Amino acid sequence: MNRGAAADLDASCLVEPTPDLRTVDGGRVLIGGAPLRLLRLADDGAAVVRRWFAGQPVGDSPAHRRLARRLEEGGLAHIRWPAAGAETAGSGPGRRPAPATTVSVIVPTHDDHDELARTLASLSDHRTATTAATAATAATSIDVVVVDDGSSAPPEPGPGVRLLLRRRRAGGPAAARQTGLDAIDTDLVVFVDAGVVLARSTLAGLIRAFDDPAVVAAAPRVRSEPLPHPVARYELHRSPLDLGPVESLVGPGRAVPYVPTACLAVRAEAVAAAGGFDPGLRYGEDVDLVWRLGRLGHVRYLPDLGATHRPRPTLPALLTQRRAYGSSAAPLAERHGHEALAPCRVSGWTVAVVWLALSGRPVAAGLTAVGTGLALAPKLEPLPDVRAEAMALTLRGHWYGGRSIVTAVARTWAPLVLVAPVLGPRAARLARVAAVVGVARRLLDGPRRPGAAALDLAIGAADDLAYAAGVWEGAVRHRITGPLRPVLTSWPEPGPGLMARLTGLAERAGRAIRR
Repeated sequence: MNRGAAADLDASCLVEPTPDLRTVDGGRVLIGGAPLRLLRLADDGAAVVRRWFAGQPVGDSPAHRRLARRLEEGGLAHIRWPAAGAETAGSGPGRRPAPATTVSVIVPTHDDHDELARTLASLSDHRTATTAATAATAATSIDVVVVDDGSSAPPEPGPGVRLLLRRRRAGGPAAARQTGLDAIDTDLVVFVDAGVVLARSTLAGLIRAFDDPAVVAAAPRVRSEPLPHPVARYELHRSPLDLGPVESLVGPGRAVPYVPTACLAVRAEAVAAAGGFDPGLRYGEDVDLVWRLGRLGHVRYLPDLGATHRPRPTLPALLTQRRAYGSSAAPLAERHGHEALAPCRVSGWTVAVVWLALSGRPVAAGLTAVGTGLALAPKLEPLPDVRAEAMALTLRGHWYGGRSIVTAVARTWAPLVLVAPVLGPRAARLARVAAVVGVARRLLDGPRRPGAAALDLAIGAADDLAYAAGVWEGAVRHRITGPLRPVLTSWPEPGPGLMARLTGLAERAGRAIRR
């Protein structure tokens, strides 16, 4: 597998800045990405990047191609590949036409025949759309493979289904998808869950993503269908399958940490090299595979491509799903490490600022935040207005870090907030403040529908508690504390005393759970 190799970057590719990118000091300093990073460029490099952002192609220089990949992998820019056969201004003829290809679409199903029918109808529409969209680049055909995972009444082959595979016993999504993989021999595979409906251009767009040889997987934005019942209205803005509108490479710590296999296109070779689906995971099997694929190449999230799915029909069904999702955190932490599943990743300085603020000492919190900015300033020299730049970066870091802590309190650490009142008046006060901040977070992030706030808050609180119950249940069952402990980072480095105290608290909590 080829992880972002500069040698494979086409000379006619374009480099587009991410929406949040900031350029400082005449373009010699780039600030952006997730996690936030600062990249310094020499004068020549800054001039090259300015030309790229003005619309010029990457060109033939190996050094320039390496720089373009570095920007992409740092979350500072996106690389746009031209369509095969296209002409690109200033770079001569475009890329040669791609060879003919067959794409397998694997649809796992279990006792959901009506949803399967909706998905097959969507894929039937895609045959025409994909052929038209790729006519100038390749002769693309679509083979649909349905895998019945031990349904009580097996489905009949639908229109356009090339292969119907039946498993005698239900083995879960991972086993069903792997059964489909083992039965096909195409280079590209698209997993589509029964009930998912793809927008007309989505399949063709996913196929085009693989023009980049570094891409091993690509996913569209999967949104909840707008239905009239309260849970559906809540899921329009809170679906765990909807990763939002920001395009990104995918991986732990990035703007988009994972993508679901509700709709996911992959290179079959890469899935085989990654070891395939783990049938031992009943939930989180898609996150597990995506993270293993990310070690082999690029996984791209492409929100301009779309798909929809039906939301859970009732509140109990939603809470059961969320609890199950939470229970996957512990086995994923065992496989991928504590940092990938930590409830928040935050600077020790931000922890100190938030703790002081919640403890009723806002002046001390403000002074600590200002001190952090002053400590950062020497590391940013020789930028112009270095103190102002340091304070802007520091406040931005504290803002996003504080939001991360509040989210962790509302979800993963919610059980601690519930028991805090019995631990004494100070803990009770902190719990009340945390609850108020959590409600404010939901109100600020939630939809602006008249009369919906109170109901959404109630569903959201139940959602958070159900997810937290799953996380704690999994942590106890697997005797692991990774999904419960924050990752403490620093920029700049805080004093060793603070870090030692914070680390000691986390370790003592871990020992208590293991006992």
